[in-house]
Amino acid sequence: PAADSERLRDPVTGTLRIAVAVPEPMRSPATLAQFDRIEQAALAAGADRVIGLPAVMRHSSIGLIRQLSIGLVVACVVATALIALVYRRVAFLVIILTTNLLPVLAVGASLHILTGGQLNPTSVLALTIAFGVAVDATTHFLNRHALARKAGRSSAAAVHSAMQSAGSAVITTSLILAAGLAATLTSGFFPVRLFGGMLMLSLGAALLADLVVLPALLWLWGSREDQD
Repeated sequence: PAADSERLRDPVTGTLRIAVAVPEPMRSPATLAQFDRIEQAALAAGADRVIGLPAVMRHSSIGLIRQLSIGLVVACVVATALIALVYRRVAFLVIILTTNLLPVLAVGASLHILTGGQLNPTSVLALTIAFGVAVDATTHFLNRHALARKAGRSSAAAVHSAMQSAGSAVITTSLILAAGLAATLTSGFFPVRLFGGMLMLSLGAALLADLVVLPALLWLWGSREDQD
């Protein structure tokens, strides 16, 4: 109604902005169709444009997913290369990628349960952060391992030392972060629940990778180095 719409008009620009609560369109075909009906009705009534997160998700989600996916690949390559460069170990490229891509793959596979296999910008962003979380814990473990090796310890002893000194800190940090993220599971906004749930899964997967896969790979690599 004109009496209501004029109250929403910007007195400076004359622009009329109307906020409407709409469903997140990527949840299901039903919500997608509902968003389209709302958008078409607004445009048919004379709206200049429809903006907001739902509109972005409806019309630009593929482009966002592509950009975020490229960012994930770049983050993986750059972070791995920098860590390998710091420790001056080419073998660390394989060790770090193997250890930290496992959580990303595990969390990505969880989308088949969480969203029916649908990929959206929220999930890709969570995967990128999952890799960052995994790399952070890996760096602590590698640092303790490197210090032990410099002290002249064998591969097995260095791995054991890293587990004792860094393992408890990694476990404690992961549990604290997971407890904080658990609050997102109570949100009524699905993307927030999805983001928090994926990060919690990534913390668990990264913890297993850092406490099981990483020590095994370091022990194998260090054993060969000791023999040489």
